[in-house]
Amino acid sequence: MRTAALVRRLQSRTAELVWRLLSLIRIARFSLLTGGILLLALLLRLVGLTWGFPHSFNVDESHVVYLASQLAQRFSQTGSLDPQASSYGALPLYLLALSTALADGALTWLKTLVALPFDSAPMLYVGRLLAVAASTATVGLTMALASALGHEGTALMPRQQRAALWSGLLLAISLLPVREAHFGTVDSLLVLLMMLALLAAARLARTGAWRDYVLTGAAVALAMSVKIGAGLLVVPVLVAHLAHIRGSRGTRAVPSCPYMMYMMLCGLVVVVLWLALNPYALLDPAAYFDLDRNDSVRTQSLVVAGSLRVLYTAQFEGTTPYLYAVTNWLRYGLGLPLTGLSLAGVGYSFWRLWQARREIFSAGAASESAALSSGGSQVPPDPQVWGNWFADAFLLAWLLAYFVVAGGAYAKFIRYALPLIPPLCILAGRLLADLWDGPRRWRLGLRLVVLLIVAAGLLHTLAFVQIYRQPDVRLQAADWIRKQIPAGASILVEKDEGLLLHRAAAEYGLEGYEWRIWNPYEVAGVSSVRYQAPEVSAEQTEAYLRNLLTTDYAIVGSSWAERFTAAAAQFPAQADFYRRLSAGQAGYRVLKTFEVTPRLGPFAWDDRGAELTFRLFDHPAITIFVAAAEMPAEK
Repeated sequence: MRTAALVRRLQSRTAELVWRLLSLIRIARFSLLTGGILLLALLLRLVGLTWGFPHSFNVDESHVVYLASQLAQRFSQTGSLDPQASSYGALPLYLLALSTALADGALTWLKTLVALPFDSAPMLYVGRLLAVAASTATVGLTMALASALGHEGTALMPRQQRAALWSGLLLAISLLPVREAHFGTVDSLLVLLMMLALLAAARLARTGAWRDYVLTGAAVALAMSVKIGAGLLVVPVLVAHLAHIRGSRGTRAVPSCPYMMYMMLCGLVVVVLWLALNPYALLDPAAYFDLDRNDSVRTQSLVVAGSLRVLYTAQFEGTTPYLYAVTNWLRYGLGLPLTGLSLAGVGYSFWRLWQARREIFSAGAASESAALSSGGSQVPPDPQVWGNWFADAFLLAWLLAYFVVAGGAYAKFIRYALPLIPPLCILAGRLLADLWDGPRRWRLGLRLVVLLIVAAGLLHTLAFVQIYRQPDVRLQAADWIRKQIPAGASILVEKDEGLLLHRAAAEYGLEGYEWRIWNPYEVAGVSSVRYQAPEVSAEQTEAYLRNLLTTDYAIVGSSWAERFTAAAAQFPAQADFYRRLSAGQAGYRVLKTFEVTPRLGPFAWDDRGAELTFRLFDHPAITIFVAAAEMPAEK
């Protein structure tokens, strides 16, 4: 009897503990799922992070590392903090140089404790780790913004929690942010600070406190210290400012006059903090406005706008503004399933905005009529309706402002789509949360559709990151050349910073060959001015290129061929050169092609139609041609 009672007591206590544990799990479910999403985002961004190492095949990554290393060297020698460039703000260069110095110091200390196989932290790898950290943190800020825009009162409703979770999950698995996190460039940091500014502005709209105006101004200044184009954040900040004034109308909290002072304070913080971080805008204005410097703000602004037609943007000739952003940026940066979902989220947001606007205006008219008849004050809008209206208006204002500027530019590099991705994921996440709780009779089908779309997006990204787990095509090509092409052979290569074959001896150790370099920036002894095409006639260019085709082998990538083909009307000789070479009409035949296709198991994804730099930096195509006389007949 005593034993049976003891067993029943143990069973009761065990059941109670299990129940408490399950209750704690239900309470902490949101936190656990948030942690899981952040872990997934981190793992996807860490896959193959050392790809191509120690080489840097991304031109922007190489430039950032070069500027930061030069900055660190000047500081150690003279104490100067002048970055001597302005196309990127000073903040990412300071951050990279400081982080590398701290990493070197940490390694020096660790070496006193344990034996390490390396002596220093390569700046290239530190830059990539910073990009991973910034991109992963952006997922967290996106979830925080989704929660803030759905926040009413002191707690989050379950649907608002789900919207935040869906938003974070979509951004975690979106291909373009994952891809950009594999480069030590400034873009991941830029998007992080943009999301920080949007989160601060959303809080500003809710509280209207002067501290939030200061925080918003500081976040905007930090983002502008990465790239000056982040000044577009003024649009959502103004929407938040006006929304707070409109939402508090009829209350006696604070009159409207101080809000104007707060907005001026916000602008003052932006100017002061930006100048504090970029003092050489005043001390060395030539770095910002000299047209002869390719990395000046003025030069890059003209290049992006198309006012300065440089050779490295020729691939955008004939592209359609705005449409290109949808059919190329989103299609390849997100994949078709997530692109469709994002566009549906935008449409759903416009519909919600229209519905909320009707409710607000009808309620406002009734409130104004009642106030006039009773002589009282006007009742402020319903908080829930007003919050829904603001959430959609706020996100759409940012999306439209950025889309109008970036989508209408001449140079449409796919990385320019990055600031669009987090807001699109929030809008798509809100749509998924509502679909998940759709009508009961449709709920199972809707949930299956939701899961299929998310699974397709994840598989799309998993297929792409496999390219970072195998040897880079440039290293494959270099190894093949070393083994298959006899020493002393003459080889024609392009001057292409994405391939680096014009520096084959230094980069790949390919010595003993006679290298001939086709440099599009220098034709028949005439050099380019400001990276534009050399002023040489088509006939002279054709003769020059014909004289180059006298080598035993020719190795070309896809970048210059695509550029000159897209702008064939401006560069007929160059376009014809690549056409004849690929068609076997220039006395050469294809000997070997190196190409990596995003693949997951038996499924491959053809991305040859993506914007050039989407492929050039991490998986370009390389073709090796051999002169017809050099190829044995049996081959």
